[in-house]
Amino acid sequence: MSLIMGFYTPQWQEQHHRIAHALGERYPFARCIKGDHCVLLNESEDNWDSGDWHQRGEVVLCCFGHPLLSGDRRRDLIRLTHEHFDPVRLNDAQGSYLLVHYNRFNQKLTLCADPLSIRPFYTMEFGGGILFSNRMKPLAEIAEVVDRNRAAQMEYALLGYTLGSHTPYAGIRASRPGEMLSIDSGGLRRQRHHLWHYGVPLERDQGVLALDWAFKQAVGRYCNEESAFVSTLSGGLDSRLIATELLRRRADLHCLNFSRNQSQDLWCAQRFAQHHHLPLTVLEVEDTQTLSCEQRLGQHWTPEAFDHYHNVERPRLVWSGNGGSVCVGLVFTSQEVVKAITQGDPEAVIDAYIEQQQAYVPQALVSDGANEQLRFKERLLTALGEYCHLPMGKAWQLFLWENDQHQHVAVPFEEMDQFNLDFYLPFYAKGVLEAMFAMPMEAAARHGVYMSWVNRCYPQMLTTPWQTYPGHIPCPLAIPDTQQHQWQFRLPRGTRNHLQRKGWQAILRGQGALNKGAIAARCLADLLGVRDTSAHLKFVAQYERW
Repeated sequence: MSLIMGFYTPQWQEQHHRIAHALGERYPFARCIKGDHCVLLNESEDNWDSGDWHQRGEVVLCCFGHPLLSGDRRRDLIRLTHEHFDPVRLNDAQGSYLLVHYNRFNQKLTLCADPLSIRPFYTMEFGGGILFSNRMKPLAEIAEVVDRNRAAQMEYALLGYTLGSHTPYAGIRASRPGEMLSIDSGGLRRQRHHLWHYGVPLERDQGVLALDWAFKQAVGRYCNEESAFVSTLSGGLDSRLIATELLRRRADLHCLNFSRNQSQDLWCAQRFAQHHHLPLTVLEVEDTQTLSCEQRLGQHWTPEAFDHYHNVERPRLVWSGNGGSVCVGLVFTSQEVVKAITQGDPEAVIDAYIEQQQAYVPQALVSDGANEQLRFKERLLTALGEYCHLPMGKAWQLFLWENDQHQHVAVPFEEMDQFNLDFYLPFYAKGVLEAMFAMPMEAAARHGVYMSWVNRCYPQMLTTPWQTYPGHIPCPLAIPDTQQHQWQFRLPRGTRNHLQRKGWQAILRGQGALNKGAIAARCLADLLGVRDTSAHLKFVAQYERW
């Protein structure tokens, strides 16, 4: 777990001592520095084994993640612990990171997120100052936030993420991709230290070579001089590609798979592991959606359960394929979305996306549901409209990156205290994203660029079958009909019972815009087997999550 939290005010008053005292009481074991305007705390398990808190004289730098300027994280952070924080020093940073820089001499605080803000920071106006943290819930607890952001709740329920700077908590704002926030006696300033530029597009061959170089560079920097690792291994391409690159580097690798029995996800992972003599531990689960992969890793990846745990120098760091499918494979971009992009019609693009995601407000469950759907669509159009200066294909890529992917691992990072893990995330390396952004979107659709890349640079990973997304380039190798795709499974009874409990809990809370009578009817219908109402109950659970 790594928690960064603090409070800044341009004019320290008596009430601010109470805020500082409350922070200290809640986190008594955190490192702390206090100036005339700011109190900054850091509580860390140091999963990276190189310190999250670096201090040089009057300057403190806290880091969540790894800037990946080099393979030596400690040296990177020392290089950034200067009197003045200069984002130019991050030009070659390839990692996902949140940096908090505080100069006690000039009383300047700077918060800086990576280009996609994969590791966001959260801010809230409170008590005549600004509360900030790398997690939402501690802010909500300190500020005693009761109200929720209804628009953000709706976005999360329909999409699984919130748009832009929205959070489910009223008054709490998430950082935008590449955002840098500076606060001093002159006030508060927000700016972007990184912008995505699209010039002359790269041909596919050039783009694939740039992509391959950037990916290998990121993996190399993450590895540094270490050779023993743990990774997930699914039946798809992302984790397989990471494993192949690590094996190419002669790494001592152990993989874990969390899949249902008789699934393509499990069968393909096992065939790959057997072919490459890769140690694989399979932990069969009834439902892959009940818990996140991160939560399952936290439960099972322990020194008591795995001898390999003791071989890994930094055992609380796990390789993750997050980002590969969306940023490189361009999932969530159906043929209908591509057709609308070709027409250059933003509204048609959003309509196709809503249909693809089945992001429809259940009007029987939500008060004023029809208008909620219209407002939801308008927010999507506004989010896409931020990139109207770009060709529609590039605008669509950035929309997905800076909304869906920006929030993709925000929930696991929010819940880090439950599993105390952190992740190597090579698909979010800036060079990987720049290579993808330089190629035409049409070339990347349906895993087009992805398959060109692995066919050219990693043919050894394609010797056994892999699981593919519906509508994307299919696997040419045979998979037995007895092995089901992950989207073919019905929800297990245990998961449906869990969703029913969430429905009854929502009724008892009796808050927000949900129709209690309609929820009760669906809970009963599902319980009695009259009809499957799990889709509606899942919406309720997502809406009420926060």
